[in-house]
Amino acid sequence: VCVHSFDDWESVENGEKMRMCLLCGVVEFAPADDEKPAGNSHDNFDSDTVIIVTAVASLAVVGAAIGIFTYKYTAKKKSK
Repeated sequence: VCVHSFDDWESVENGEKMRMCLLCGVVEFAPADDEKPAGNSHDNFDSDTVIIVTAVASLAVVGAAIGIFTYKYTAKKKSK
């Protein structure tokens, strides 16, 4: 799951505008005359904040995996 921190809009060859998420690479397209295209955008998020939140979430997952491994290893060792 990505919070989408989009780069600035850029014009492409066919007259449309395009922008890419700096975190996951998702690309959005919009007609050149649209000022604010519809879509799932989270421009109100600061990219540094998104990176910090993503890093903390990743560390939480790693911590949980280590905790489960330790619990199972300790339980197996006690049963012998």
